[in-house]
Amino acid sequence: MTVKEDECSPTGWNNTCIFKKWLLEIFYWCQHWTHPLSNDNQTIREIHDILKSYYKLSCKRFVDNVRMQAADYCLVTGPNTPLSLFSPKLVTDLNSSQLEAIAGEEPSTKRRRVMLEKETELLEEGIRILR
Repeated sequence: MTVKEDECSPTGWNNTCIFKKWLLEIFYWCQHWTHPLSNDNQTIREIHDILKSYYKLSCKRFVDNVRMQAADYCLVTGPNTPLSLFSPKLVTDLNSSQLEAIAGEEPSTKRRRVMLEKETELLEEGIRILR
């Protein structure tokens, strides 16, 4: 690839000339800095690349494991976890209103469920009458 003089003259200076000069520069460096590798060097580079990718993956996995174990210990299995307070003995000692407050349905949901159950019964009775 050659750059014509008139393309790079002050009057003909444009992006094409800059791009061609850039390509020539890259081509020059590629010719002078690349050479075929021996089998040993190629093998060394491949092993290096494999180990580097394994290291990156291992670091991510290690950090993920530490994070998961810390969360598990702090929230589920540790001695002072919130779940240690909520035991089966605590649940059996609660009265019905306390259980309803903790695990009960919302009043609006309960009303809708009862209404839908009644509607279902009426529709099923209508089907029985029509048969």
